[in-house]
Amino acid sequence: DSSWPVSASEDLGAGTHVEVIAIEGITLIIRAVIA
Repeated sequence: DSSWPVSASEDLGAGTHVEVIAIEGITLIIRAVIA
């Protein structure tokens, strides 16, 4: 198991479903998934 640093353009609450939209170095760029 490992952990990955993430970055998002907005604050996301705990339990928010997200998708990875890019990778910058070892940082995952994420955004909320709108169902």
